[in-house]
Amino acid sequence: MALLGKQLGVTPPGWREASAPFGDEGSFRSIADITDVSTRDQVREYKKATKAAAKAQAG
Repeated sequence: MALLGKQLGVTPPGWREASAPFGDEGSFRSIADITDVSTRDQVREYKKATKAAAKAQAG
């Protein structure tokens, strides 16, 4: 749903809320946010930071 909204302009009422957090404006969380090399790198950094935080919390 976030991919449709962010990249293809399919934006029915409530789509951001329904696809949260992936539909959040300005987020770089998923394939929906990748439009070039720079945004790909931002998504990779987000995922890396999320995994590190989870690992730190686990032990």
